[in-house]
Amino acid sequence: MAPRVVLTYPTCAVLLAMASKPGHEWFGLELARVTGEYPGTVYPILRRLCGQGMLTARPEGVDPRAAFRAARIYYRLTPAGLELAREAVEWLRQRSSFTHRPPPAES
Repeated sequence: MAPRVVLTYPTCAVLLAMASKPGHEWFGLELARVTGEYPGTVYPILRRLCGQGMLTARPEGVDPRAAFRAARIYYRLTPAGLELAREAVEWLRQRSSFTHRPPPAES
């Protein structure tokens, strides 16, 4: 039995960004820029989703010294991850449907 994925707003942001281009391989800083989340929030989400089978991970085949930057890990949604992104939309919809009540009138 697969572990249950905990949906949070940052997790939903990552899933929805990735679902906007399902075949695209994303790297962590790219997702941080797109979602507005901090890299320190995005990277644990990516590792968790990858460990739960929602994403695949592929290390970049580049020499970090030659590229003058750390090698990237590229992530892609699996079919289960794409389905989870659809569930994330519903999860967000349920949490954003509230009835607005004006503040009480001052006496």
